[in-house]
Amino acid sequence: MSNEDCEDLYRHTLIRFAGYYHEVGQHLNNIWNLPFFLSGFAASYVFSDLIDKCRRASTTAEKSSSPNKPPKKKEAESDEESPQVGKRLAVEASDVLIWHCLATIIIPHLIVGGTQQATNRFLCRFCPNFHYKRSASSIVGLLTIPLLSRLIDHLTTEFLEFTYRPLFRSK
Repeated sequence: MSNEDCEDLYRHTLIRFAGYYHEVGQHLNNIWNLPFFLSGFAASYVFSDLIDKCRRASTTAEKSSSPNKPPKKKEAESDEESPQVGKRLAVEASDVLIWHCLATIIIPHLIVGGTQQATNRFLCRFCPNFHYKRSASSIVGLLTIPLLSRLIDHLTTEFLEFTYRPLFRSK
């Protein structure tokens, strides 16, 4: 994407872990029966990132469409440019939502769930008298999130760079 990705608040800071709140809530629900408010935090994180990326795309579109034009635009020019801005916003919004579906929901769920199941099987087989199997397997599964989050984010970005994003690049 652009150079602004290097300074991305929602993907390169600790705020990124807010996207995993639904995973935390789902796996800790095995232990404490938490309400679904953690999923609400995750959804808020995704939509905040979506709004931020669309805002950036719209300001970038406005700057690139009229770098040397006077601030006041004629109606004809404005009508010609608005479909391009709308298209750029739609592409950016869909890119953000696809990225989050993969990097925040699907891949972490598979990894955390798989780790949790493997840990539970291990504890059932080798520690049959251990009374906290569900708790221990949930905690081990959740510990994979900080260990693998950057790898998941990088792989998702690369996957989109080779599959989805080339479809919408300007030529």
